[in-house]
Amino acid sequence: MKPLRHILSPVVARISDRKSITPITQLQGASKALFLSGLQREAGRPVLVITAREESAVALVDDLRFFDEQGALFFEAIVERPILSLPPWGVLPFEADSPAISTVGERMRFLYHLISGAPGIFVVPVTGLMQKLPPWEAFADAVITLSPETAIDPDHLAVRLVALGYESASLVSRVGEFSRRGGIIDIFSPAHENPLRFELFGDAVESLREFDPESQRSLQSLATAVILPVKELLPWPKHRAEPEGVKLTEDIAAGTPAPGAEFLAPFLYRMDTLFRYLPEESLLVLDEPDDLRGRSRTFWEKILSGREEEAAQGRSLPEAEDLYLDMDRIDTHLRSFPVLSLSLLSSSPDALAMDTRSSASLGVRLTRLPGTGDGDDRRPGDGAIAGLVEKLKLWREKNDIFIVCGTEESRDRIKTLFGEYGLGVETSRSGVAGPAGPRPVMALIGRISNGFSWPALGTLVIAEDEIFGAKVHRPRTQRSKASPFLSTFKELRPGDFVVHRDHGVGEYQGLTHIAVDGFETDYLTLRYEPDAKLHVPLYSLDKVQKYVGVEGSAPKVDRLGTPAWKRTRERVKKDILEMARELAAIYAVRESMERPT
Repeated sequence: MKPLRHILSPVVARISDRKSITPITQLQGASKALFLSGLQREAGRPVLVITAREESAVALVDDLRFFDEQGALFFEAIVERPILSLPPWGVLPFEADSPAISTVGERMRFLYHLISGAPGIFVVPVTGLMQKLPPWEAFADAVITLSPETAIDPDHLAVRLVALGYESASLVSRVGEFSRRGGIIDIFSPAHENPLRFELFGDAVESLREFDPESQRSLQSLATAVILPVKELLPWPKHRAEPEGVKLTEDIAAGTPAPGAEFLAPFLYRMDTLFRYLPEESLLVLDEPDDLRGRSRTFWEKILSGREEEAAQGRSLPEAEDLYLDMDRIDTHLRSFPVLSLSLLSSSPDALAMDTRSSASLGVRLTRLPGTGDGDDRRPGDGAIAGLVEKLKLWREKNDIFIVCGTEESRDRIKTLFGEYGLGVETSRSGVAGPAGPRPVMALIGRISNGFSWPALGTLVIAEDEIFGAKVHRPRTQRSKASPFLSTFKELRPGDFVVHRDHGVGEYQGLTHIAVDGFETDYLTLRYEPDAKLHVPLYSLDKVQKYVGVEGSAPKVDRLGTPAWKRTRERVKKDILEMARELAAIYAVRESMERPT
């Protein structure tokens, strides 16, 4: 593979000379991520990528992380840097609902890394960019940094955590929870992959360690811990006087703001934009700007209609402009930064063409798969595989070829299958040949959106699905009427509705293997609104039961991170107590009537 810096040099020169828009064209598939990854390395500055849609942002982050994980194959050196996305709230504009704690945690982690100034790649859908944020100073004031020997007041820390959105729990297992047991304080901050355990000696932190949320066993020691807020309605001494009837400051301090209170934040302070959080030397990238602008117009209309509908119900709301940016204001901010626009096609005479092609367009798809059978004497699929192998042998004369597989099993399948047809496939860098002879064909484990060919780099990347096609999932079979109480996850099928004791009705999506520090653990994955997921460790299976309702009628899935389920439980508890009192009175009357005289 040829060095990427030779292709990037004219791009870096343009963004260094002026603050204007430089058009880049013909980046197909995951080549966009390789381009951006190399560009950030060469420019040495933070890169903010703005996409048209959230799913595009997620796919781009996956592609970027793949190239960072395989950095030694694509770059001259491995670098550690944040690659993060800023998810939207997941609630409709001005809706009387709040974002999930997990979503806010991701957003706070994004902002923290952004203001730290460390070069990285940050991805945001335009709807997320349009949403304003708490004042930069309020966010900075809300960040707590602790280290061994730091003096703390445990009572004051607990009060502050509640004001930052944390919930007290007996056992800390998810982001946004904390507990206090004597001289031990556990906190799960979104700044860390694992929850933190502080052991106190008097009023000072004696030791600071991460711990496993499943086993609760301590892990490695840390020199510093960062506690980030898990809600965006932040306490700030410089807040404005509240309008009559609004009690936001009291609710923030008590940790009890009403659902949707975040939309009232402009009543407290003047909101900042994401541009305020950006380091001055940042490079901005518009991914498919025409699509991006169309999406921003559609979302702005939704903002205005959402405010109108909620205001018609008597809610006191700030103006849309106090909480959101339209595209005209975004364009004004863009003039303060160097900007690249990435478009598949462009009519601009200044456009720099990267001349990549999609790998699918090269004809890598097997038209007859092994095992399909075609009635002749050859092994099924032989002709199709032999033809692809001949293409790969031809392409590797001028290209390094990388086949990206989702699992070890599929990687080994590729290696064995192609090996039977005379094409050696390497699975590690140690097996790659030197400069002489044919270029290597490597099978890598990872995930990319789509493959690409980049002749100027001598690189061909192919996604496994582009060869064999996307995996077909069999339709779900009819569910049996099982007992609602779970003794094992095997009683569940994907699509079953369940009730979690603490979070309400969700939809079971399957068993997920999550790796933490190299160890895989099984979790039940439950879907909640709006597109939120909760991973429940198997040791907490007793908190989950199968939903029992009217046959053929699907329940409404609860929203994760809102107090709605808590209110439902309290209402049911109250009804049960009332019913118990009525039954007790009935039994007392019956007993007095039946007592012998």
